[in-house]
Amino acid sequence: MICTHPISHSLERLVTLTEQLLDLEITIKRLKETPYRGMLLDPYTYDTDETYILVSTAYLGMLKDFVIARHCMTLLLKGSAFHTGNLKVLSYNEESAYRGMKQIYLDILKEDSECGRKIETPQLLRILFQLYTHFYETCVEVPWDIIVNRWLYQHCPRMRKAQMYYLIKEGKRDMASLLQFKESLPKKFFVMNKAMFYARDLYLADVLPSYDLMPVKNIPQMQKFEHLEVKEMLTTRWTKSSWYKTKLVGDRMKEILEENVLSDNENLKDTAYFNGIFNQGVAVTDLWCSYMHMDTWFTWAPPEVHRVTDARKEEIEESALRQIFGDLI
Repeated sequence: MICTHPISHSLERLVTLTEQLLDLEITIKRLKETPYRGMLLDPYTYDTDETYILVSTAYLGMLKDFVIARHCMTLLLKGSAFHTGNLKVLSYNEESAYRGMKQIYLDILKEDSECGRKIETPQLLRILFQLYTHFYETCVEVPWDIIVNRWLYQHCPRMRKAQMYYLIKEGKRDMASLLQFKESLPKKFFVMNKAMFYARDLYLADVLPSYDLMPVKNIPQMQKFEHLEVKEMLTTRWTKSSWYKTKLVGDRMKEILEENVLSDNENLKDTAYFNGIFNQGVAVTDLWCSYMHMDTWFTWAPPEVHRVTDARKEEIEESALRQIFGDLI
């Protein structure tokens, strides 16, 4: 490990385990411009021989160590899957992007006809791929966040206070995303987007456990449901609410988590063990996409294939738009 600042014994043990199992050296750097979630640059995902974990200088103490630990655990999962010949990442191609963007387009047309609203063509062309990639990025991140956070809570108890603080802040931040587009988005996609974050926080609130992480306490828009009885929730007033539908969808997605994220009973922490956890993340991602009727929107691919896809993002967007609109654009 190359690190110029002090770290806790908990993080040091995790980094040492990762380096030994994956036979690599991790460089940890604190940079002012780093995104709030930090960054992981690893040889399994990127075309590099080095492994870097970057964390913002805004984080101090155990909070800094927790952000680093999240990426270290992610690295363990990727590396273990790679060493067992099982590594794959969520990706997309021309056909899957076309299917996803076409479904978004049809749902926008349907909702616009029902409410008498019309999105201007330039805006429509712009938001189709934006919405598609937003769901892609959310599906890439959220299932793995759940897997990683559960493991860290069980095996790094000294980080728990910092973990709770971070997760509560993250829950509020994620629920606030897309709120400015709420009126122009198809209600279905607003609900699905928020349901993923709701299910994540509700599940983690149970397994960590922390009442403060419960969406009905932590998210202002969900607080109205905290003391409502089931009969009152079923009234017309609430069933028309996007947040009520978010709760219903999120509750089911939490059940999927409970059925597929298994307890950690293994004593031997080797690559086979971490590959098993990696497989749980893949299963949850597939089941969530299927539940949201997005199972044809994305594909699984080797990292090197996805790197090519990511470099062709604009080309894939243009291809999908031409398939949907033909010569109209």
